[in-house]
Amino acid sequence: MNASEYPNYPELRALKKFSQAHQLEIISKGSPSKLLPDHHMISFSFRSKPIELHYHDEYGDLQINNTLLHIACCLEELEAVEESADYLQWCTENGYDAANSGLLDYYKALVHFNDSIRTYFKDQRVESFVNSLDFQLNQRAVQALRNNDFSL
Repeated sequence: MNASEYPNYPELRALKKFSQAHQLEIISKGSPSKLLPDHHMISFSFRSKPIELHYHDEYGDLQINNTLLHIACCLEELEAVEESADYLQWCTENGYDAANSGLLDYYKALVHFNDSIRTYFKDQRVESFVNSLDFQLNQRAVQALRNNDFSL
């Protein structure tokens, strides 16, 4: 299906438009994370500014051949940092060990990255465009991405 067949998913059209306008790219994905067990590395670029993300691929999204889905996953990871009040809250919400100094460095890098891209988002808040509940329940917009019904 093409984008015009998804009138109920304006968030996908917005994500696609935003991705193209700001040159969001997945450089590489899938290698195991050394910092976080059960996570995979994603090299992500926003307006040619790269960052390495440690992504918990609970639903096998990295195995699906859909770059727009992978971009949504990266933005969801960044949005989680944006929504957390601080490092301890972020660790608690994700089940991470706050005593891990490598994790603190990673969190600081994410905060710094978010600070550098925030101005490009509506209301200057980093967002994934896709509801996180859609990710968890495999419904609506995320289901369209996972089914490859909507892509770049």
